[in-house]
Amino acid sequence: MKKILLSMLTLGMTISLSAQKMDFEKDSLGVPVGVTTGSKSTIEIVENTYPKGNASKRAMKVKLKDYEMLFFDSIPIVDGDRASYEFSKIRFKICVLGGSDANFPQMDIFSAADFLDFTTAANRLVRLPWQSLWGNPDIGLWKTVEFSFSKSVLDPIPMGKLILQLVKGDVEYLIDDIEIVPYPEAVNGYLNIENFETNKIGDTFNFKAFYSTDYTDSVQVDPEFSTNKALHITTKNYGAFLKLNVSLEAFKTLADYDQISYDVYLMTGFGNNNQNFPVFINDTTVYSHTEPWPKNAEDQLWTTITHDLINLAPAKGANTFSLALGISSNNANYYIDNIKLRQLGYTAVKNTISNNVKISLSNNLVKLSQVVENVDLFDVNGRKLLTAKNTSVLNVATLAKGIYIVKTKFNGQTSISKISK
Repeated sequence: MKKILLSMLTLGMTISLSAQKMDFEKDSLGVPVGVTTGSKSTIEIVENTYPKGNASKRAMKVKLKDYEMLFFDSIPIVDGDRASYEFSKIRFKICVLGGSDANFPQMDIFSAADFLDFTTAANRLVRLPWQSLWGNPDIGLWKTVEFSFSKSVLDPIPMGKLILQLVKGDVEYLIDDIEIVPYPEAVNGYLNIENFETNKIGDTFNFKAFYSTDYTDSVQVDPEFSTNKALHITTKNYGAFLKLNVSLEAFKTLADYDQISYDVYLMTGFGNNNQNFPVFINDTTVYSHTEPWPKNAEDQLWTTITHDLINLAPAKGANTFSLALGISSNNANYYIDNIKLRQLGYTAVKNTISNNVKISLSNNLVKLSQVVENVDLFDVNGRKLLTAKNTSVLNVATLAKGIYIVKTKFNGQTSISKISK
């Protein structure tokens, strides 16, 4: 059954770095604050009238001329050795609107202290090829683009501000949700790759597929647990799989993990079951069923799928890589969630026994049915926000409205619950 976020909280929690992000939602329409471009190009904050793949109300519109760049002086890049760098990737959403030079682009990503100081090779972090952006673009369709900081490249990352240069002479596009994402950290032996909780309803992801018409995908409300999110996928051709860029913890490689798991919820009446559920690393198959295809799960019931990671070479020593997985069907309709890697040698523990402590929320107070030894409160991303000992009350007046996880310990037993403020 689906563990939601709770299995990751059972034995403790690790506080992680916050992402640095610019999303324009609270910006005024017109000239953006904190972004600069060249004299030939124009930028402005506009209403997002292209909701497919991005439910944001506002985005930044770019009319790019003569290969000019975007300088984000509000998104600092920390310097450091790539072998122990604290951030894992740069991620943003982009939507092509048109232009005379819109096909087969490249994107250069720089780190520089000044708007004009970006052209040296030492400051360029990466060049994203057109395959990572688009070929012939789907006009008006948002796409999420990611660049992972490769641990295999040991040149230091220079301190500076983020600069994006689309290597095209004339193209018009929207850009949104630009962020620098911290490295994930393993909890209880599992490294969370993606659980979609930080995404907006309607967000879309990259896919490994023959054609963009082979599938649809969007982040939606969990069909069973309304306080959660999951990715809804439909396919119209075999070989369409969710594709993620993965960055492991510092000093870790794929050789440190032996199993991948994810949750699936199969919709009734589609070609979801008795199909291959393969896994790909850098587009190479590392797991595949053999015929006849097994029945992997029941319909309309969250089920955890686990695959041993085999045939990892030559990606065994990789710290960053692409991961693709899902159902190979020409008529699939399913949800996927909680994609995780298991650390090598980790032995799963039994589910936490309930301590029967009842929890309620009233007037900004989390009230417990009895005094507990310890109570912790986390956000949906696993960050510990509040903690207290030997109490039956936790004051949450300082917290914004949202979903939170409450973990209590009483008589040596732990229980986890959700509250909605």
